[in-house]
Amino acid sequence: MKTISLKLLVLIMLIVLAVISIWLERKDDERAVSEMLGEPAATLANPAGTEELWQEALAAGFADLDHL
Repeated sequence: MKTISLKLLVLIMLIVLAVISIWLERKDDERAVSEMLGEPAATLANPAGTEELWQEALAAGFADLDHL
């Protein structure tokens, strides 16, 4: 009887560990996706700032071409 309850306890613990592991993995995946989706949304929230950044990048790119 003792060995059956011990085996059952070990089985329950393994199942609990598996469930926690899967939950943590999904939580990490959701966080990664939300971070990926959050960055472009933050950039688009300020279109004037992005326009200025594009102008600076284009000016820097053309400035590099002037020496050719």
